[in-house]
Amino acid sequence: TTGEVQLVLFQGALALVVKTAAPPEEKTVSPFYATVETPLTSRSGQSLSWQPVQGAVAYQIIRSGRKGLLTKDSIFKMDIDTPGEYQVQALDKNAVPSFASEPVEISPADAIITMQAEQFARVSKHNYPGYTGTGFVDMTITENTDIVFSMLVAADGNYFLDCRYANGNGPINTENKCSMRTLLINTVFSGTIVLPQRGKGEWSNWGMSNLVPVTLKKGMNRIEIVYQKQNENMNVEINESALDYVRLTKR
Repeated sequence: TTGEVQLVLFQGALALVVKTAAPPEEKTVSPFYATVETPLTSRSGQSLSWQPVQGAVAYQIIRSGRKGLLTKDSIFKMDIDTPGEYQVQALDKNAVPSFASEPVEISPADAIITMQAEQFARVSKHNYPGYTGTGFVDMTITENTDIVFSMLVAADGNYFLDCRYANGNGPINTENKCSMRTLLINTVFSGTIVLPQRGKGEWSNWGMSNLVPVTLKKGMNRIEIVYQKQNENMNVEINESALDYVRLTKR
C-alpha cells in the first residue's frame, strides 16, 4: 500500500503512524457527440419543406408539440383545415434528434377571432409602423394597467389566446425589460402573457406573444390583461409594450 510514514510523540512515547493514500478517483470521460443541424423550413400553401440536412437519415414531424410521422422526404403535406403548429427535427443514424425547427403556424380563417386593442383602451400617440387596425395601445406600469375586452361567444369552447405586440426596450439577447401581464378570464386567473424584447429601439418589429390556453363560456366573456405585482420584472421600472390586438384561435 502506498502512503506516508510518520513518527509522532504521543503521551511521552514515539508512535509510528502510517497514512495510506486514497485510491485514485475513477473518472468516466464521455465521447464528444453533436447532433445534426436544425432543419430550416419554409411553407408553400399546404406543403412544408426543408433542405436535406447533412448526416440526417430521417425527419420527425411534430404537430402542436406531439411527435408524429417519420419520413425520409424533405417535404410534408400539412392539414391546413385544423389549427396547429408544425415543426421538424432531423434524426441521425443513432436516432438522436436535432433541435426542432421554427414553428409554422396553421390558423384557418374561420378559427381566428381578433380584437383590436384600440377599441377597448386609449390609442397610443406614438407612430410605430406596422400595426393593424386604426392604432395600438401603450401598456406600462402606470398606463393601461387593466385592459378589459368583451367577447360574445355562441357556445362553450376552448381557445388559444395570444397578443400581437412590440417591445423595443432592449436587444433579444440581454437586458431585463421583458413585459409581462396577468390574463384573467371572467375574473379568474388563466395564465401569464409574456412580451419579450424584440430589439433595441425596434418598436416597428411586431410579433406574437406566448399562447395561453383558455376556455370561454357561451354568452358574454370578460377578458382582462392586467399589470399586477407578480408581473414585476428584474428591471422593475421599465415593463412596457405596445399592444396591437388580442387573438383567439380555436383548439
